[in-house]
Amino acid sequence: MKIEYRRTAKGSYMLLEGSEMPVGYEREMLTKNDVPHLLDFHTIKLNGNTQFWYDISGMRSFKDIIKAQGISLELLQDLFTAMEEAQSAIAKYLIRQENILMCPDALFFEKRGTLYYAGLCFCATDHDDLEDQLRELTGLLISEVDHSKSDITGLCYELNAISEREEFSFYDLINCIKERYKGAEEDILTEDDTMNRLCRMGADPWEEFSGEKSTVEPIAEPTVEEDPKVSVRFSLKEKIKGLLPKMIIPKSRLLPEKKEFQDIEFDEVVQREEGTVLLSHDSLGASGKLMYESGGRGGSDIELVKSPFSIGSRPNGNDAVLSSDAVSRYHARITRHDGGYFIEDLNSKNGTYVNGEILAYQKPQKLNRLDVVAFADMVYRVV
Repeated sequence: MKIEYRRTAKGSYMLLEGSEMPVGYEREMLTKNDVPHLLDFHTIKLNGNTQFWYDISGMRSFKDIIKAQGISLELLQDLFTAMEEAQSAIAKYLIRQENILMCPDALFFEKRGTLYYAGLCFCATDHDDLEDQLRELTGLLISEVDHSKSDITGLCYELNAISEREEFSFYDLINCIKERYKGAEEDILTEDDTMNRLCRMGADPWEEFSGEKSTVEPIAEPTVEEDPKVSVRFSLKEKIKGLLPKMIIPKSRLLPEKKEFQDIEFDEVVQREEGTVLLSHDSLGASGKLMYESGGRGGSDIELVKSPFSIGSRPNGNDAVLSSDAVSRYHARITRHDGGYFIEDLNSKNGTYVNGEILAYQKPQKLNRLDVVAFADMVYRVV
Protein backbone atom coordinates (compact mmCIF):
# COMPACT_ATOMS: atom_id res chain seq x y z
CA MET A 1 0.00 0.00 0.00
CA LYS A 2 1.53 3.29 -1.12
CA ILE A 3 0.94 6.39 0.97
CA GLU A 4 1.55 9.91 -0.34
CA TYR A 5 1.10 13.35 1.19
CA ARG A 6 -0.07 16.58 -0.41
CA ARG A 7 -0.38 20.12 0.88
CA THR A 8 -2.90 22.58 -0.57
CA ALA A 9 -4.19 25.99 0.41
CA LYS A 10 -7.00 24.21 2.31
CA GLY A 11 -4.87 21.85 4.37
CA SER A 12 -2.62 18.81 4.55
CA TYR A 13 -3.72 15.45 3.14
CA MET A 14 -2.70 11.80 3.07
CA LEU A 15 -3.41 10.08 -0.25
CA LEU A 16 -4.15 6.43 -1.02
CA GLU A 17 -4.88 5.16 -4.50
CA GLY A 18 -6.30 1.87 -5.76
CA SER A 19 -9.36 0.00 -6.93
CA GLU A 20 -12.36 0.93 -4.82
CA MET A 21 -13.94 -2.03 -3.07
CA PRO A 22 -17.69 -2.40 -2.46
CA VAL A 23 -18.46 -1.51 1.14
CA GLY A 24 -22.26 -1.78 1.13
CA TYR A 25 -23.95 -0.53 4.28
CA GLU A 26 -20.72 1.04 5.54
CA ARG A 27 -20.88 3.68 2.82
CA GLU A 28 -24.42 4.52 3.91
CA MET A 29 -23.26 4.81 7.50
CA LEU A 30 -20.46 7.16 6.50
CA THR A 31 -22.78 9.25 4.33
CA LYS A 32 -25.52 9.69 6.93
CA ASN A 33 -23.38 10.05 10.05
CA ASP A 34 -20.48 12.10 11.26
CA VAL A 35 -18.56 9.13 12.66
CA PRO A 36 -16.23 10.25 15.48
CA HIS A 37 -12.53 9.41 15.28
CA LEU A 38 -12.64 8.88 11.51
CA LEU A 39 -10.58 11.28 9.43
CA ASP A 40 -12.61 13.31 6.94
CA PHE A 41 -11.91 12.22 3.37
CA HIS A 42 -13.06 12.67 -0.19
CA THR A 43 -12.43 10.62 -3.34
CA ILE A 44 -11.25 11.44 -6.86
CA LYS A 45 -11.60 9.11 -9.86
CA LEU A 46 -8.30 8.91 -11.75
CA ASN A 47 -7.36 6.58 -14.63
CA GLY A 48 -9.78 3.88 -13.54
CA ASN A 49 -8.62 4.02 -9.92
CA THR A 50 -9.87 5.96 -6.93
CA GLN A 51 -7.79 8.40 -4.91
CA PHE A 52 -8.71 8.79 -1.25
CA TRP A 53 -7.76 12.16 0.26
CA TYR A 54 -7.68 12.14 4.09
CA ASP A 55 -7.55 15.47 5.91
CA ILE A 56 -4.64 15.29 8.40
CA SER A 57 -4.25 19.04 8.97
CA GLY A 58 -2.67 19.82 12.33
CA MET A 59 -2.29 16.13 13.30
CA ARG A 60 0.79 14.01 13.92
CA SER A 61 1.36 10.41 12.93
CA PHE A 62 2.17 7.62 15.37
CA LYS A 63 5.61 7.37 13.80
CA ASP A 64 6.39 11.08 14.19
CA ILE A 65 5.28 11.17 17.84
CA ILE A 66 7.49 8.32 19.00
CA LYS A 67 10.45 9.60 16.97
CA ALA A 68 10.15 13.06 18.53
CA GLN A 69 9.22 12.09 22.09
CA GLY A 70 10.92 8.73 22.51
CA ILE A 71 9.12 5.56 23.54
CA SER A 72 7.98 5.38 27.16
CA LEU A 73 5.43 3.28 29.01
CA GLU A 74 3.23 6.28 29.62
CA LEU A 75 3.31 7.35 25.96
CA LEU A 76 2.37 3.84 24.77
CA GLN A 77 -0.44 3.76 27.33
CA ASP A 78 -1.75 7.13 26.09
CA LEU A 79 -1.53 6.33 22.37
CA PHE A 80 -2.95 2.81 22.55
CA THR A 81 -5.75 3.95 24.87
CA ALA A 82 -6.67 6.65 22.34
CA MET A 83 -6.67 4.02 19.59
CA GLU A 84 -8.86 1.72 21.69
CA GLU A 85 -11.37 4.52 22.34
CA ALA A 86 -11.45 5.29 18.62
CA GLN A 87 -12.06 1.64 17.74
CA SER A 88 -14.94 1.43 20.24
CA ALA A 89 -16.56 4.62 18.94
CA ILE A 90 -16.34 3.49 15.32
CA ALA A 91 -17.70 0.01 16.08
CA LYS A 92 -21.00 1.56 17.21
CA TYR A 93 -21.60 2.50 13.57
CA LEU A 94 -21.00 -1.10 12.40
CA ILE A 95 -17.76 -0.17 10.64
CA ARG A 96 -15.67 -3.31 10.25
CA GLN A 97 -12.27 -3.28 11.91
CA GLU A 98 -10.61 -4.77 8.84
CA ASN A 99 -11.48 -1.59 6.90
CA ILE A 100 -9.63 0.62 9.40
CA LEU A 101 -5.91 1.25 8.83
CA MET A 102 -3.67 0.56 11.83
CA CYS A 103 -0.22 0.93 10.27
CA PRO A 104 2.01 3.60 11.90
CA ASP A 105 1.98 5.94 8.88
CA ALA A 106 -1.84 6.06 8.82
CA LEU A 107 -2.46 6.50 12.58
CA PHE A 108 -2.88 10.17 13.43
CA PHE A 109 -3.32 11.97 16.73
CA GLU A 110 -3.94 15.41 18.13
CA LYS A 111 -3.56 16.58 21.72
CA ARG A 112 -6.72 17.85 23.41
CA GLY A 113 -5.71 19.16 26.79
CA THR A 114 -3.66 16.38 28.37
CA LEU A 115 -5.20 13.56 26.31
CA TYR A 116 -4.50 12.21 22.86
CA TYR A 117 -7.37 11.98 20.35
CA ALA A 118 -6.90 9.39 17.60
CA GLY A 119 -7.97 9.93 14.00
CA LEU A 120 -8.27 6.69 12.00
CA CYS A 121 -8.58 6.08 8.27
CA PHE A 122 -11.50 4.20 6.73
CA CYS A 123 -9.92 2.46 3.74
CA ALA A 124 -12.11 1.14 0.92
CA THR A 125 -9.26 0.01 -1.31
CA ASP A 126 -6.79 -2.88 -1.26
CA HIS A 127 -4.53 -2.81 1.80
CA ASP A 128 -2.55 -5.13 4.05
CA ASP A 129 -4.30 -7.41 6.52
CA LEU A 130 -4.84 -5.94 9.97
CA GLU A 131 -2.38 -8.42 11.52
CA ASP A 132 0.37 -7.37 9.08
CA GLN A 133 -0.25 -3.71 9.86
CA LEU A 134 0.04 -4.35 13.60
CA ARG A 135 3.26 -6.29 13.00
CA GLU A 136 4.60 -3.24 11.18
CA LEU A 137 3.62 -1.11 14.16
CA THR A 138 5.35 -3.33 16.75
CA GLY A 139 8.36 -3.65 14.46
CA LEU A 140 8.64 0.15 14.48
CA LEU A 141 8.67 0.10 18.28
CA ILE A 142 11.58 -2.35 18.26
CA SER A 143 13.57 -0.17 15.86
CA GLU A 144 12.92 3.12 17.70
CA VAL A 145 13.08 2.12 21.38
CA ASP A 146 16.08 3.17 23.43
CA HIS A 147 17.69 -0.24 24.05
CA SER A 148 19.60 1.11 27.05
CA LYS A 149 16.28 1.24 28.94
CA SER A 150 15.62 -2.40 29.72
CA ASP A 151 12.04 -2.10 31.02
CA ILE A 152 10.51 -0.36 28.01
CA THR A 153 12.69 -2.37 25.62
CA GLY A 154 11.37 -5.59 27.18
CA LEU A 155 7.79 -4.40 26.73
CA CYS A 156 8.39 -3.58 23.04
CA TYR A 157 9.80 -7.04 22.40
CA GLU A 158 6.88 -8.57 24.27
CA LEU A 159 4.45 -6.68 22.04
CA ASN A 160 6.38 -7.81 18.98
CA ALA A 161 6.23 -11.43 20.19
CA ILE A 162 2.44 -11.15 20.54
CA SER A 163 2.17 -9.85 16.98
CA GLU A 164 4.14 -12.85 15.70
CA ARG A 165 1.51 -15.29 16.93
CA GLU A 166 -0.63 -17.05 14.37
CA GLU A 167 -3.74 -15.53 15.92
CA PHE A 168 -3.83 -12.28 17.88
CA SER A 169 -5.73 -8.98 17.93
CA PHE A 170 -5.15 -5.32 18.70
CA TYR A 171 -6.71 -5.90 22.11
CA ASP A 172 -3.97 -8.41 23.00
CA LEU A 173 -1.47 -5.58 22.54
CA ILE A 174 -3.44 -2.98 24.52
CA ASN A 175 -4.06 -5.43 27.38
CA CYS A 176 -0.34 -6.17 27.61
CA ILE A 177 0.42 -2.44 27.88
CA LYS A 178 -2.34 -1.87 30.45
CA GLU A 179 -1.08 -4.68 32.68
CA ARG A 180 2.48 -3.32 32.60
CA TYR A 181 1.24 0.25 33.25
CA LYS A 182 -0.92 -0.89 36.17
CA GLY A 183 2.01 -2.79 37.64
CA ALA A 184 4.23 0.30 37.40
CA GLU A 185 1.63 2.38 39.27
CA GLU A 186 1.32 -0.22 42.04
CA ASP A 187 5.09 -0.21 42.59
CA ILE A 188 5.06 3.45 43.61
CA LEU A 189 5.14 3.80 47.42
CA THR A 190 3.33 6.69 49.04
CA GLU A 191 4.38 8.20 52.37
CA ASP A 192 1.61 6.37 54.25
CA ASP A 193 2.45 3.12 52.42
CA THR A 194 6.03 3.30 53.72
CA MET A 195 4.95 4.14 57.28
CA ASN A 196 2.37 1.35 57.39
CA ARG A 197 4.84 -1.22 56.04
CA LEU A 198 7.45 -0.43 58.69
CA CYS A 199 4.95 -0.39 61.54
CA ARG A 200 3.44 -3.72 60.46
CA MET A 201 6.93 -5.25 60.49
CA GLY A 202 7.41 -4.08 64.09
CA ALA A 203 10.30 -1.82 63.06
CA ASP A 204 11.03 1.62 64.43
CA PRO A 205 10.65 3.91 61.38
CA TRP A 206 12.77 6.66 62.89
CA GLU A 207 15.65 4.23 63.48
CA GLU A 208 15.11 2.76 60.00
CA PHE A 209 15.65 6.13 58.35
CA SER A 210 17.99 8.00 60.74
CA GLY A 211 19.92 5.26 62.53
CA GLU A 212 18.88 6.66 65.92
CA LYS A 213 16.57 5.20 68.51
CA SER A 214 13.20 6.89 68.72
CA THR A 215 12.40 8.72 71.97
CA VAL A 216 8.68 8.18 71.46
CA GLU A 217 7.22 5.66 73.88
CA PRO A 218 5.23 2.90 72.17
CA ILE A 219 1.54 3.38 72.64
CA ALA A 220 -1.14 0.78 72.00
CA GLU A 221 -3.23 1.24 68.90
CA PRO A 222 -6.06 3.67 69.87
CA THR A 223 -9.65 2.58 70.23
CA VAL A 224 -12.57 4.34 68.55
CA GLU A 225 -12.98 6.58 71.62
CA GLU A 226 -9.31 7.61 71.74
CA ASP A 227 -7.72 10.41 69.78
CA PRO A 228 -5.79 8.71 66.93
CA LYS A 229 -3.11 11.41 67.07
CA VAL A 230 -1.65 9.78 70.20
CA SER A 231 -0.84 6.57 68.40
CA VAL A 232 2.79 5.79 67.74
CA ARG A 233 2.10 5.78 64.01
CA PHE A 234 1.03 9.39 63.91
CA SER A 235 3.67 10.55 66.41
CA LEU A 236 6.46 9.03 64.41
CA LYS A 237 5.05 10.29 61.17
CA GLU A 238 5.52 13.88 62.27
CA LYS A 239 9.06 13.19 63.41
CA ILE A 240 10.33 11.60 60.22
CA LYS A 241 8.29 13.67 57.81
CA GLY A 242 11.37 15.59 56.71
CA LEU A 243 13.30 12.42 55.91
CA LEU A 244 10.70 10.67 53.78
CA PRO A 245 11.14 12.75 50.58
CA LYS A 246 14.70 11.42 50.42
CA MET A 247 13.58 7.81 50.76
CA ILE A 248 10.54 7.71 48.47
CA ILE A 249 10.85 7.36 44.71
CA PRO A 250 8.44 9.95 43.28
CA LYS A 251 6.06 8.93 40.55
CA SER A 252 7.52 11.59 38.25
CA ARG A 253 10.82 9.68 38.18
CA LEU A 254 9.21 6.35 37.27
CA LEU A 255 6.70 7.60 34.75
CA PRO A 256 8.08 10.31 32.46
CA GLU A 257 6.43 13.69 32.28
CA LYS A 258 3.75 14.02 29.64
CA LYS A 259 4.58 16.06 26.62
CA GLU A 260 2.14 17.80 24.35
CA PHE A 261 2.05 17.91 20.57
CA GLN A 262 -0.72 20.39 19.90
CA ASP A 263 0.06 22.67 16.97
CA ILE A 264 -2.67 25.20 17.71
CA GLU A 265 -1.34 26.01 21.19
CA PHE A 266 2.09 27.42 21.87
CA ASP A 267 4.28 27.44 24.94
CA GLU A 268 6.21 30.51 25.94
CA VAL A 269 9.29 30.47 23.76
CA VAL A 270 12.73 30.71 25.29
CA GLN A 271 14.62 33.34 23.30
CA ARG A 272 18.19 32.29 22.61
CA GLU A 273 20.63 35.15 22.24
CA GLU A 274 23.28 33.01 20.59
CA GLY A 275 23.16 30.50 17.76
CA THR A 276 22.30 26.90 18.55
CA VAL A 277 25.44 24.89 19.35
CA LEU A 278 24.88 21.34 20.54
CA LEU A 279 27.56 19.03 19.21
CA SER A 280 30.96 19.37 17.65
CA HIS A 281 31.23 19.59 13.90
CA ASP A 282 33.35 16.45 13.76
CA SER A 283 30.34 14.10 13.53
CA LEU A 284 29.16 15.58 10.24
CA GLY A 285 32.26 17.22 8.82
CA ALA A 286 31.55 20.64 7.30
CA SER A 287 28.45 22.05 8.99
CA GLY A 288 25.56 23.70 7.18
CA LYS A 289 24.01 26.93 8.38
CA LEU A 290 20.71 28.78 8.11
CA MET A 291 21.23 32.55 8.28
CA TYR A 292 18.34 34.44 9.92
CA GLU A 293 16.80 37.14 7.71
CA SER A 294 13.41 38.19 9.10
CA GLY A 295 10.18 37.29 10.89
CA GLY A 296 8.86 36.33 14.28
CA ARG A 297 10.10 38.19 17.33
CA GLY A 298 13.64 38.15 16.05
CA GLY A 299 16.08 35.29 15.78
CA SER A 300 19.63 34.09 15.30
CA ASP A 301 21.48 31.96 12.82
CA ILE A 302 21.05 28.18 13.06
CA GLU A 303 24.03 25.86 12.70
CA LEU A 304 23.12 22.34 11.60
CA VAL A 305 25.55 20.52 13.87
CA LYS A 306 23.72 17.18 14.16
CA SER A 307 21.40 14.94 12.18
CA PRO A 308 18.48 14.79 12.46
CA PHE A 309 18.01 18.41 13.56
CA SER A 310 14.57 19.39 14.88
CA ILE A 311 13.14 22.92 14.63
CA GLY A 312 10.04 24.30 16.36
CA SER A 313 8.68 26.67 19.00
CA ARG A 314 8.78 24.25 21.94
CA PRO A 315 11.94 24.47 24.08
CA ASN A 316 11.89 20.76 24.94
CA GLY A 317 12.54 18.32 22.13
CA ASN A 318 13.90 20.76 19.54
CA ASP A 319 17.48 21.53 18.55
CA ALA A 320 16.56 25.07 17.49
CA VAL A 321 13.75 27.04 19.17
CA LEU A 322 12.11 29.76 17.06
CA SER A 323 10.47 32.85 18.56
CA SER A 324 7.17 33.03 16.73
CA ASP A 325 3.57 32.14 17.60
CA ALA A 326 3.08 31.06 13.98
CA VAL A 327 5.69 28.31 14.27
CA SER A 328 4.35 24.93 15.40
CA ARG A 329 5.73 23.17 18.45
CA TYR A 330 7.47 20.58 16.27
CA HIS A 331 7.62 22.29 12.91
CA ALA A 332 10.32 20.77 10.70
CA ARG A 333 13.29 18.44 10.64
CA ILE A 334 16.58 18.63 8.71
CA THR A 335 18.71 15.55 8.06
CA ARG A 336 22.07 15.03 6.39
CA HIS A 337 22.25 12.29 3.77
CA ASP A 338 24.78 11.50 1.02
CA GLY A 339 26.63 14.74 1.69
CA GLY A 340 23.56 16.97 1.43
CA TYR A 341 20.91 18.45 3.71
CA PHE A 342 17.23 17.58 3.37
CA ILE A 343 14.38 19.46 5.03
CA GLU A 344 11.06 17.84 5.95
CA ASP A 345 7.87 19.48 7.23
CA LEU A 346 6.29 17.78 10.27
CA ASN A 347 2.70 18.59 9.28
CA SER A 348 3.05 22.06 10.79
CA LYS A 349 0.03 24.33 11.06
CA ASN A 350 1.39 27.16 8.90
CA GLY A 351 3.78 25.28 6.68
CA THR A 352 7.46 25.10 5.76
CA TYR A 353 8.55 26.77 2.50
CA VAL A 354 11.60 26.44 0.28
CA ASN A 355 11.98 29.28 -2.23
CA GLY A 356 8.29 30.09 -1.80
CA GLU A 357 7.03 26.53 -2.39
CA ILE A 358 5.22 24.87 0.50
CA LEU A 359 6.46 21.39 1.42
CA ALA A 360 4.19 18.37 1.61
CA TYR A 361 4.19 16.33 4.80
CA GLN A 362 6.89 13.60 4.92
CA LYS A 363 8.36 14.67 1.57
CA PRO A 364 11.99 15.71 2.12
CA GLN A 365 13.34 18.54 -0.04
CA LYS A 366 17.05 18.90 -0.72
CA LEU A 367 18.53 22.23 0.36
CA ASN A 368 20.94 24.08 -1.92
CA ARG A 369 23.18 27.01 -1.13
CA LEU A 370 21.28 30.35 -1.05
CA ASP A 371 17.86 28.65 -0.87
CA VAL A 372 15.33 30.68 1.11
CA VAL A 373 13.68 28.62 3.85
CA ALA A 374 10.63 29.84 5.79
CA PHE A 375 9.22 28.23 8.93
CA ALA A 376 5.78 29.91 8.88
CA ASP A 377 6.74 33.63 9.15
CA MET A 378 10.42 33.15 10.04
CA VAL A 379 12.74 33.39 7.04
CA TYR A 380 16.27 32.00 6.73
CA ARG A 381 18.82 31.57 3.93
CA VAL A 382 20.98 28.49 3.41
CA VAL A 383 24.69 29.38 3.49
